[in-house]
Amino acid sequence: MPRVDEYLDRLRHASAREVGHRVRRLLLTRRMQAGVARGGIDLKIPPFAKARLDALHWPGLFSGEDLAGQVDGCQPATLNLDPGNISAFEAQTAGRFFAAIDPRAAGIDIRQVWEPARLQHVVQMIVQSRATNAPQVRTRLLAEARCTVMQWLCDHPFLTGPHYQSPMECGLRIPVFGLVLKTAAGGSGRAYRFLWQAVYRHAWWVARNLSLYTSLGNHTICEAVGLVFAGAICDRDREGARWLHRGVQLLEDELSHQILPDGGPAEQSLAYHRFVVDLYCYAIDLLERNARHDCRRLTARIAKAENFLAAFDSGGRLPAIGDSDDGWAVAPGVLPRRPARQNRPCGRVTFKSAGYTVMRTETGVLVTFDHGPLGMAPLYNHGHADALAVTVTLNGDPFLIDPGTCRYNGGIALRRYFKGTRAHNTVTVDERDQAVQQSSFTWRHPFACRLTRISDNNGSDVCVEAEHDGYCRLDSHLIHRRRLQLTAGSLLKIRDCFGGSRAHCFDLHFHLHPAVQVRPIADGWRLATARQAIELTLSGAPDVAVVKGQIDPLLGWYSPAYGTLQECTVLRCRQQGRADAVQFDTTINFTPSGK
Repeated sequence: MPRVDEYLDRLRHASAREVGHRVRRLLLTRRMQAGVARGGIDLKIPPFAKARLDALHWPGLFSGEDLAGQVDGCQPATLNLDPGNISAFEAQTAGRFFAAIDPRAAGIDIRQVWEPARLQHVVQMIVQSRATNAPQVRTRLLAEARCTVMQWLCDHPFLTGPHYQSPMECGLRIPVFGLVLKTAAGGSGRAYRFLWQAVYRHAWWVARNLSLYTSLGNHTICEAVGLVFAGAICDRDREGARWLHRGVQLLEDELSHQILPDGGPAEQSLAYHRFVVDLYCYAIDLLERNARHDCRRLTARIAKAENFLAAFDSGGRLPAIGDSDDGWAVAPGVLPRRPARQNRPCGRVTFKSAGYTVMRTETGVLVTFDHGPLGMAPLYNHGHADALAVTVTLNGDPFLIDPGTCRYNGGIALRRYFKGTRAHNTVTVDERDQAVQQSSFTWRHPFACRLTRISDNNGSDVCVEAEHDGYCRLDSHLIHRRRLQLTAGSLLKIRDCFGGSRAHCFDLHFHLHPAVQVRPIADGWRLATARQAIELTLSGAPDVAVVKGQIDPLLGWYSPAYGTLQECTVLRCRQQGRADAVQFDTTINFTPSGK
């Protein structure tokens, strides 16, 4: 749940309409709490229309490599938290009204608790039931899917326990309930009614607790998709028709807000962009198959978003730019039908709206350069202070990396570190972040980036320059400028210089993937994986340190997945002096000689 300082930050930016929205939500929550205390909440749920569901065409799903050959491998995801800890927390909070539960008091990351309650392993069961040629296995998987969902609903009555704290989580469960109703409910009228009541209650709650105004973001898309699915199942009911209309309206409204004209993410997170785009694909497929909405405007923007993501793709992986909670739109390894990607040729592509340049060569070099904003205004929740950061991959091997996210809750120092500038391949000034962290998610004093130059020389040499003003709060004239020059696919030159006349401490950081071995050479280091090597040299930086797993201050850490932490090597180069006299020159040679 949001901390008090996050609520206060939202209120600072809130309009009168938002305040009214939040007051209505608070009053509704109190009424629901009183109802639960009296023994339950009585919603007037219309009868379930099985014929209507039978006529509904469900979106197409297909499994990726994660599910190949795993007919019996459909287990709840826990985001690397011991399942026993989740079960213990659920047992401690069972039967309590959701708003009375404080995960922080239990020292637990609520995001990890919520993950298995998305019930996406049930979707895996259904997808696997379609893939198997064994009728007995198919029958067993469908029965297991139905029983799993019904048992979860019995164990977590409506609005009790931690899994009703976030309308987003409720929205993500609705398609799971609907899919079980559609494919695995069996012949029992009781099972149909039970699952239908879960769909109705979840949608009823989501519709009255939407993430709007300063809370707009990927949560809103999850809630909208939940309403679209619930509304499609019961659009002949007045309430259901409202859900469908509201869900579609939100998807249309947020299309241009969250997905920029060049297809990039307003939230400045590649992982959440993948998540949001897949949610759109899932909803669009449902709407088009059932002729519920003209989705041409949606599909056009989603196609741009898919091509944006393709530009960053290296062997099926994206750089860990911005926040990531390892969430899936449908289920781990289960994908919606995505639009076809355009083949991305070698060369440079710049996304001016999102603020990224990607350079790709025929020799396998992939360089990303971040010259975009902090995130989605006004709170910039999932953005990191990574202005002018770079990542470098060679033939699928990551060399210079973005270290990731680690976790959202339960470790304030780690959260601040992974969001902060020191954890990115850019320059810190006086060991400060480029913006001010207000809470575990929100920021103040956001920076502005400006692309100042782009040039291509017959496709062989690429030069990109940009600057940001994040440190003007320390010194009104302090500007960080970075130039990247990629020469014939063999050399990458990075120059960092600064505007301003006051003295400061400047630290340039390069984070290396844990698989990269580091060996010093003249003026720099040889960086090698098991397959290949590059060389990184520095000029004008006498104070150079190789840091790994440092505790105070935190430096040299990598998070390959949510909730995980391991050491990585960081090259830190320090200069002190007048800003206009400081300069870092870095050269990366992708074709070094020798071993």
